[in-house]
Amino acid sequence: MTPRHVDTAQPIPLCVPKVRQLAGTFSLLLGTSVLAGWWFGATWIAQPIPALPAMMPNTAVWLVLLGTSALLLGSRNISWPRLWLAKALVLAVIWHSGTTLAEHLLSHDLGVDEILLPSGRSAPGPSAALFMLAGALLTLDFKRAMRIGLPEILAGGAAFVALLAVAGFLYGGTSLYGS
Repeated sequence: MTPRHVDTAQPIPLCVPKVRQLAGTFSLLLGTSVLAGWWFGATWIAQPIPALPAMMPNTAVWLVLLGTSALLLGSRNISWPRLWLAKALVLAVIWHSGTTLAEHLLSHDLGVDEILLPSGRSAPGPSAALFMLAGALLTLDFKRAMRIGLPEILAGGAAFVALLAVAGFLYGGTSLYGS
């Protein structure tokens, strides 16, 4: 007989589920708001600072998927269907953001940007950051990955990419935050 719940790999400190819920909720709300902005033609939601590029709808979809996954993974004992759904959402983000990164690296259009919404390609920075965040969420349940701190390394890499984008904006390096 298979167990009804999955026990995560490591003991979780008390603050981690709250941080995960907060981050998941913020990601879900931000992604949903940007998608609504694109849908209703309120581009100021997707591009609140005119000097910066707008968030592409594909990036907003990735935020919604990662936020939903983080919320699904938010407890210590997770039912198998919730775990599989959360992992499927993360794998969808890894596949889509990874192929978007491949498009940038190869300078070749693979057509993945048109699968969800015909909107254009996400920039390399958000693609790389969300790829790493998805990898961090995916590796949370692997004891070996937890032992070497892989989720923290990936999340730190995503934060570094975000800091590079902020520095690029502040110092005029458009290649650090644009497409």
